[in-house]
Amino acid sequence: MYVELPDFCPHCGKSVEPILVSQNIVKGNESQCAELCWKCPNGICSRLFLSSSELSVQNGNAYYLLSQYQLIPTYCPPIDFADEVDRVSPQFSEIYRQANRAENAGLNEIAGVGYRRALEFLLKDYCVYIRPEKEDDIKKEFLSQVVQKFVDREEIKQIATVALWLGNDESHYVKKT
Repeated sequence: MYVELPDFCPHCGKSVEPILVSQNIVKGNESQCAELCWKCPNGICSRLFLSSSELSVQNGNAYYLLSQYQLIPTYCPPIDFADEVDRVSPQFSEIYRQANRAENAGLNEIAGVGYRRALEFLLKDYCVYIRPEKEDDIKKEFLSQVVQKFVDREEIKQIATVALWLGNDESHYVKKT
């Protein structure tokens, strides 16, 4: 059996030649699936991960790769925000990272809602930062009203309005865009 060797670790993101730990063939009617467990040789990481490839059986035991391998977990590069962003809105940073992990895992139906939520935290926290005396009002208002009432910079207001319009679309049954 030949399957393509993963060339990086999905945990640490380093380029590696992983060590094969175990393998399993899942048999189906038309095709089979090769599941391989690998260990990252990077001493700092040393974590396990899986690759999965669909195989075809021809001529008895000869296996031919039908699909590119899929790594589990999927690799999600780290995202670092400017210190100012983390200071003003630490929840934005965490929510955004979670939405990004969902997107990288192929969970596109929930990633958009996560990005929209992250944007809400960033904008409201920013408004509280620039107008701390209005914190209670900012927390109670709908985000679109907060942007219109408390964001003074026109370019931020315009970008936020468009982003909210697109982001809101992610959470509705029928998208309007």
